[in-house]
Amino acid sequence: MGLISERHVADMSMEASRAEGEKTTAARYLLDKVDFEYLPRTLRNEMPEHIKQLTTWSNQFARLPSLDELNELRAVSQRFPHCNFVFEGMAHDIEYRWSIGSDILHIQPTLLVGEPGVGKTAFAMAACKALDLYVQSANVGGKLENHLFGLSVGWSSAHAGIVTEAVATARVLNPMIILDEIDKTHASRNGDITGELLALLEPSEARRYREKYLAADVDASHVSWILTANDLSGVPAPLLSRCTIYEVSPPTPEQLPAIIQSLVSEFADEFGLRPEFFRLDLGDVEALVGTYQRHKSVRVLRRLVRGLLHQKTKNHAWN
Repeated sequence: MGLISERHVADMSMEASRAEGEKTTAARYLLDKVDFEYLPRTLRNEMPEHIKQLTTWSNQFARLPSLDELNELRAVSQRFPHCNFVFEGMAHDIEYRWSIGSDILHIQPTLLVGEPGVGKTAFAMAACKALDLYVQSANVGGKLENHLFGLSVGWSSAHAGIVTEAVATARVLNPMIILDEIDKTHASRNGDITGELLALLEPSEARRYREKYLAADVDASHVSWILTANDLSGVPAPLLSRCTIYEVSPPTPEQLPAIIQSLVSEFADEFGLRPEFFRLDLGDVEALVGTYQRHKSVRVLRRLVRGLLHQKTKNHAWN
């Protein structure tokens, strides 16, 4: 606990220093390059337009207009009552940065651990949506190589890494990246995903990270990360030490009605309609709560809710 406390103080001091620096210097993704003339012509010609535009902008961030915006985040927690403590932890990170004078949205590296289907990824996506934070996600379960972080020129399938893709697509330096099933990755002769992450999650190293595809150093320190895992035993200790870890337990029977209502709202959002257009009566909710005791998966619960709503909608249209 003492080591964790010392590390937290060091991280917060670094955040304060960076916040001060943000006021005086324009942040750039490409650190030492002003264009891509140094790259082979074939690569420049084939480079996607959004990647090329990395040289045309700087100092663009997703920002928090006011602390009142955190009410949106806390409102989402009502839809994920079994994750309330995670929401509060994320809000604390943002409030701390605000207190030291930075409105730039940034969340400390976060690892959510819990049983499959408990809703870890759905929660993370909903939290980012509430903050209006761009998300790039990938499932890395079973992956044996680190092509996730790009392939350099010389390979026929050369491509930018997930960090560059996220920054270039969002056109901000602080997107969110969500990596699922980090406990199921494996090292091979082609690389190691968790090993690559160690540098990206360490602020001092992320400030000058070597991007293979661009063959240049970039500043990836503003990127936020959320990782998910089913079991911590499969996650290397150095990676654990870089993350704030939250254990997400399955929802209790008392929490399930709120989750079911959130799934109804999610279904309504897809059609651009108000949730009142899709109603479940008390019997429907009780039946869905009863099924949860058998499958114990928010993912399965989502499918059942959507199936029931779809059937009700068809019956209503037929009538």
